Amino acid sequence: MKQINIKDCAESFGKIVAKCLQEGKYVGDWIWGNPAGQSGSLPTYEVHLGEDKIWCTSITWASASTGVENRKGVMATYPSNTNKTLGQVIEITIPYEFKRIYNTRAYTENNSYEIRSYGKYTVGRSGIKKQDFFDYIRGVDPTLIFIDEESKEYIKVSEYEETMSTSEFTTQLIKYFKLVDTFKRTYR
Repeated sequence: MKQINIKDCAESFGKIVAKCLQEGKYVGDWIWGNPAGQSGSLPTYEVHLGEDKIWCTSITWASASTGVENRKGVMATYPSNTNKTLGQVIEITIPYEFKRIYNTRAYTENNSYEIRSYGKYTVGRSGIKKQDFFDYIRGVDPTLIFIDEESKEYIKVSEYEETMSTSEFTTQLIKYFKLVDTFKRTYR
């Protein structure tokens, strides 16, 4: 697979997320806490897979230094009865330009996109070493770990084409959500 150095993948990922959310249940505009400090009420939707339900919103982040939009994505958390800010369990953002500093990266081959996570996560204000993440995954299901073109470990967050059904995307999103949430709870 080759790296994507253009905004197109982030835009197509944004379309898949938007389509998934439109088919979900609108639960109101909520303020989401986020590490970038960008806040405001965002339309929030409940999506589900069987009994598993999560709340999601689509996001567009801007560079902290320039204020120019530079990535799109989705944030997700558990349904809440609070009237306070929602804290995300996961945030999957696709940068408009390929940079190794981002934990989530996009690749393409034959009109198919692959979204990869390289295992850097923040819990509270501190980060967790990616080695801890991959050690955890090895104990849970080592078949989830892949090796990239540079011999680095990653987890496949999503693999999709623009024609992907929302149920397929929801399945991938909730599976990844549960995996990361369980990992974070283990290391808190």
